[in-house]
Amino acid sequence: MTVKERINSIISVFGVYDVERNIFVRAESEAYWAGLKILVDMFTEMQTECFVVTAVGYGLSKKEELFGSPDEESSTEIRRQRLLSSLSVDETAFTLDGVERFLNSLSDSHTITENPTQNKISVKLANNSRIERDPDKIISLIEAFLPAHLNADVEIVTDM
Repeated sequence: MTVKERINSIISVFGVYDVERNIFVRAESEAYWAGLKILVDMFTEMQTECFVVTAVGYGLSKKEELFGSPDEESSTEIRRQRLLSSLSVDETAFTLDGVERFLNSLSDSHTITENPTQNKISVKLANNSRIERDPDKIISLIEAFLPAHLNADVEIVTDM
């Protein structure tokens, strides 16, 4: 049942107004519906954009800003997958596979070199348009993601 139908059914219950025959009541009902439709459309869009799995516009861009620059060039599905990957943290997040998954959400190509004796890792990311827009933010994001006890050298390279 639409909001318009609900308004008409509520008004009709009282028996005071005949929504079908009284043109003035119908006109007023239409005016209420026009105002409410704006709110319903706004809330529907907001609900869609609030969740990564349904967002298609500004909802994706706002969430991507948390993890670097918005990636307007990739498809909506790829953007959603990257966000979901970046947002998912579990017990495997800080293993080598977890770091790989996180880096996949930032760049299609990367290498990780471990140096356990120095408690250090080196990360090289292939440059892409998303990284190019704000490389310092991407580097600080990677450094913030990695465990605090690791020393990390993060480098963005053009050729991989």
